[in-house]
Amino acid sequence: MRVTELPSAVVEKGLCIGCGVCTAANVGHNEPLVRMTYSTKYDHAIPIVVDNGRDAPQVVCPGAEMHMPEIARQKYGREPADGWVGEHVRIRAAYAADSSVRHRAASGGVTTALLGHLLDQGAIDAAYCVVSEGDPNTRAGVMIRSRAGLERIHGSVYQPAVLGGELQALIEGDERFAFVGLPCEVAALERMKATDARLAARHVLSIGLFCGGINRFGGIDYYLRKFGVSLQASQGIDYRYGAWPGKIRLVDNAGKGHEIARIRGNSRWNILRYVVAFQGYWMLGRCRMCPDQVSDFADIAVGDPHLPRFRSKQGLGYSAVIVRNERGLRWYEEALQAGVLQDERLDREELIESQGYTLDNRRHAKAYVRVAGWLGMSVPALSTYQDFDRPTFKHYKYALVDLLKIRLRGVHMLRPFYIPLQVFEYLFITLAPRVFFKRLMNLFSNK
Repeated sequence: MRVTELPSAVVEKGLCIGCGVCTAANVGHNEPLVRMTYSTKYDHAIPIVVDNGRDAPQVVCPGAEMHMPEIARQKYGREPADGWVGEHVRIRAAYAADSSVRHRAASGGVTTALLGHLLDQGAIDAAYCVVSEGDPNTRAGVMIRSRAGLERIHGSVYQPAVLGGELQALIEGDERFAFVGLPCEVAALERMKATDARLAARHVLSIGLFCGGINRFGGIDYYLRKFGVSLQASQGIDYRYGAWPGKIRLVDNAGKGHEIARIRGNSRWNILRYVVAFQGYWMLGRCRMCPDQVSDFADIAVGDPHLPRFRSKQGLGYSAVIVRNERGLRWYEEALQAGVLQDERLDREELIESQGYTLDNRRHAKAYVRVAGWLGMSVPALSTYQDFDRPTFKHYKYALVDLLKIRLRGVHMLRPFYIPLQVFEYLFITLAPRVFFKRLMNLFSNK
């Protein structure tokens, strides 16, 4: 992630993910070299280089490149023996012992519980996280210095967010910190630590979130308008409200709350609309070309364990937890011994199964990079673990479907056909007759 191009060049290529990590270039300057601003063209925040006659800033950019083997060697001293899961010393399913934390969390509340424990023990002075409350347009990275402040980070953020909000303050400060971010953001932190010994010395723990990709605001509104509400006409949205796995709760500008189903409790047709909105046309193209879904370079990685045995537990949330190194293991075991966390068995094979085709496709990101090139899209500099150097026909098939959606998003005359096209994909992307007839019956029964 040593970028020689200006952030604006990354934006023009369509590789910017709006994370704002490039604002680290502002460190040591009274006036910013890079600032983030919302772009209607890209439908997320983009960096603007302020031209004050200064040299072009050198920035770390997770959108421009991702070299998995190189970062693994930097972080762990080797490439992982297990390419599917990445480096790990323990895999478990866990949840916060505090029922209120567990209930409000996106899954099991492990992230909030761990951060609270670190703050209580005086192990960190601050936690750097993206807030998940308030105005949807102000989701950004902040320094949280108290347990009470953790109330601001419950739940998921299924929209663009500027992680770099207070990144300059984090780097220039002297506080010991924990860091919470998406896989690309955690990788960027490791790159910054490699050239900043002072930052590395203050870093206590990183918690990486499993990630299926960043969605543009327009996709979220596409889904919400079906229910008579709008993201832009709201004062707050919770994407994972209530019992796990949660529903959407939006508060409109009049202060009225609206609860909207996502997957569970939704009709089959509205589920298709949800998939179109959150996992299709509005996905950032760069996110489709990402090899890291399970935060390979965090000390502890957490995400949803999408398995029947957890879905059947009456809405009680669980987090799939991958403890990746001794530093992560120390704090994880301490939280268990202190009664902050509770956990139970989760096998490696179950973990992989719980992430489904997303992990499979992400690991085989080279198929997406090659197909993107065929479609005339710019691609990041990317390398994957050796196990995934040879994607199969299946991976190219998924890559073509996923990337064509992004390429066709700007063709507005196709909007009325999004649902029919999604039905076609739902029925025919898997050619096994048994699967076809099962899905066809699901559509007719609308369950």
